[in-house]
Amino acid sequence: FKNQFDLNDATTLEAGLSALQGKGTYGSTHSAYGADLTIRNVPARNSNRRGWILQSEYIQRDSTVNGTYTRVTDGGYASFQYRLSQVWWMGIRGEQARDSFTDFLVDGAGTPIPGKVNRGSFNIAWMPSEFSFLRLEYSHSKADAGIHPTDDRILLQLSYTIGYHPAHAY
Repeated sequence: FKNQFDLNDATTLEAGLSALQGKGTYGSTHSAYGADLTIRNVPARNSNRRGWILQSEYIQRDSTVNGTYTRVTDGGYASFQYRLSQVWWMGIRGEQARDSFTDFLVDGAGTPIPGKVNRGSFNIAWMPSEFSFLRLEYSHSKADAGIHPTDDRILLQLSYTIGYHPAHAY
């Protein structure tokens, strides 16, 4: 389910819900549920030079075995992107995942272990066209377990599209 509403001439609200369920072995049931919300502001004047996007999403995975319900893992994020000019964007994002596995959450033997992970990141992006961007991002993560419970990363991402570009569905 996804729906979009105009809040005013410049701002839209998009809300979505997702669900997935399947049967496992020995009568178990596995499910995933999600919800997302996006508020987008694109002013009528200077729409290619100003604007912002506020996004959030939550997802949960669970299972029921022999009538016993268990939340396996869940998590979510919230992000804010602001358009600085026609070609520059900046953003900030916060995330949390519970009972999650990550590449840095390991025990003394190097075996992955589940835990709660909080991550914050900041990025700046240069978008010379609608078909390409270059993004620089710094992120800091902190886990509640493991032998090295923090992780810092710098990411440089180049994305481009070549070829046929169809019209959007909306």
